[in-house]
Amino acid sequence: NLDIFEDMLSKNIKLDYRQQYYYARELMYNREYEKAINNLTLFIKEDGAWIENKINACLDLANCYLQINKEDMYLPSLFKSFEFDTPRAEICTTIGLYFLSKSKYNLAIYWLKLSTQIAPNLKSGAFVLLDYYNFIPYINLCVCYDRLGNLKKAYEYNELAGKFKPESKEYINNKKYFEKALTNLVQ
Repeated sequence: NLDIFEDMLSKNIKLDYRQQYYYARELMYNREYEKAINNLTLFIKEDGAWIENKINACLDLANCYLQINKEDMYLPSLFKSFEFDTPRAEICTTIGLYFLSKSKYNLAIYWLKLSTQIAPNLKSGAFVLLDYYNFIPYINLCVCYDRLGNLKKAYEYNELAGKFKPESKEYINNKKYFEKALTNLVQ
């Protein structure tokens, strides 16, 4: 796909908005992060581009910045998506996971809980990743509360995660861990 887009550009064919977005993503997938960043940044500024693509472009942009060790641009790229529409759980969960990776548990909790309060818009035409609205934030809220030493709250969030994916290894392993930990806590 990247070759097709670059062939079009070499022939001075102007890419439409959708093609601009997918060209930038192809650059990202092919690890041409600097070029992807430039094209995603230009695409995000396009007035006529579809909002859902612009929101996803913010997520892609953030990931590109991480790949080239420009972590200071990661959160601003994600926050940029809030200029286009109400927050999406995909973005809020990603922000929560970032704070979790930095051991900033209270910030992670805020963003992960927010993700669970957002209803997915299945009629928007956007790609909706349902796990970002429930399972992923719940299982990571479990981790946050465990690391903060609140085993009961951590257990509760693990159980919420289990309602969405009862066969997941994360849920099952956590359940075993909490049953043992909570039993030891009572004794």
